[in-house]
Amino acid sequence: MSELVIPGMPPDHFETRAAFHEAVLQGLASAQREILLADGTFTHWALNRPDVEAILRTFFHASRVNRLRLLTTADNHLLCDTPRLARVARDFSHAFAARITPASINEAFTLKFSLLVVDRSRLVRRFHPDQMRGIAEFDPLEAEAWVDRFESVWHESGPGLATTTIGLSA
Repeated sequence: MSELVIPGMPPDHFETRAAFHEAVLQGLASAQREILLADGTFTHWALNRPDVEAILRTFFHASRVNRLRLLTTADNHLLCDTPRLARVARDFSHAFAARITPASINEAFTLKFSLLVVDRSRLVRRFHPDQMRGIAEFDPLEAEAWVDRFESVWHESGPGLATTTIGLSA
């Protein structure tokens, strides 16, 4: 897969899990300000890999204003199967936010949203939640259209994936 950071390049299409994961890694590694993640459950994403944790830590250490926002219909997989992501979320809770979509839009969200948007200009998107086929491209206009959709769902959604613990421990 070619680099994701060159404007004007034709989009890269992927059809395998490995190619999808590579596109996500490249996208995350290119982030300089903002990461938006959206998926119904994130079960097909490799968010518990050590290299993902390292990339996210580097991203958050690069600037205090860097942010990651995540949308999902259910955070069960993220809570149970991604302890590395949970550590990053806890360690950078000031810059990491997650929300769960309301039940009224879950079906539509799940069918349309499986994407990563980086700095409002880079996009990695699967075409269907049950398939690995998708596209990785540097196209600020296309990415901005998905950011607008993300923002509208974000504002309808409620809190999810608690990044801090409150209370007394024994």
